[in-house]
Amino acid sequence: MSEERSYPYAVSRVKANESSFVNLTTWNRMYEGSLDDCYHLLSDINYGHEAKDKNNIDELTQASVNSARELINEITPNSGLTNLFLYKVDGHNIKALLKGLIQHEDVESILLPGGTITIDQLNEAFENDNYENFPPIIQKAVDDFDPDQSALQISASIDNSVYKQIISDLREKHNKNDLVEHYFLTKIDLTNILTVLRAYNLGWDRNQTRDLMVPGGNLRVSDLLDALDKNKEQLIEALAQGEFKSEISSSLSNFFETENFFKTEIDFSNIAFNIIHESYTDSFGIGPIINYLLVKEHEAELLRVLFAYKRSNKQISLSELGIK
Repeated sequence: MSEERSYPYAVSRVKANESSFVNLTTWNRMYEGSLDDCYHLLSDINYGHEAKDKNNIDELTQASVNSARELINEITPNSGLTNLFLYKVDGHNIKALLKGLIQHEDVESILLPGGTITIDQLNEAFENDNYENFPPIIQKAVDDFDPDQSALQISASIDNSVYKQIISDLREKHNKNDLVEHYFLTKIDLTNILTVLRAYNLGWDRNQTRDLMVPGGNLRVSDLLDALDKNKEQLIEALAQGEFKSEISSSLSNFFETENFFKTEIDFSNIAFNIIHESYTDSFGIGPIINYLLVKEHEAELLRVLFAYKRSNKQISLSELGIK
């Protein structure tokens, strides 16, 4: 393995780039300042410097995340593992292109770079109706696409194929990695719990919810669906299972007190993230590399939320954003 593809080299590269993280001082100053102040503060730290419009938070955050993904692609010692964290970009782009087909819209402006399939490859595949170069499970989902399905069903089908592809890839010998497998199995469980929570709030039954569930996690889908027939206290008990039972129970209890679904999503995101973050100091493993990517993605999401609140003249505390 060349130095450029070794774990110590890759880890040293991401560590050197961690100075680009938005620090607590900047978060506090943005919280206290106006929208214009926020843009100036991001400019001061050179955040999203490759964005064309420095006064557009979507462009700034996307530029920041794109740079992080490009760095990961450049330095990864195992693209088979790091690609697992990029499949969601492929999923986003495929869903956008399917929507464009149904609604006869040009969706080029919402396609994102940084996936395992380039935008050019995606456009060519859809133009020729040939998806043989897609990862096989994702390819099958696109081949089986039914335009008569609802947008929710189509989205769920692609999302499920992404997770199935990830689990399938993890079963391959060269991708065996306990840390990454732990992360994604937990991510599937947490995604399913959030799906049941949404369905419960909407009054859906298990038949309406079943197709939106992702198979392959540690928690049985049938057990999670059973929670739909219970009262709030029983639902929390039914959903709060497994390794992170205590954290899940606390977050769900808080949801029923505040009805703040976004905070629950942040809590769950942090549960999964902490699995990777615990390996932050491992100079000979994938942990610090993925940690860097997840921090940049999570940071971008929180910035978009903060700016949305600023634009609407509403307030959200940094603690609600999970920033401490």
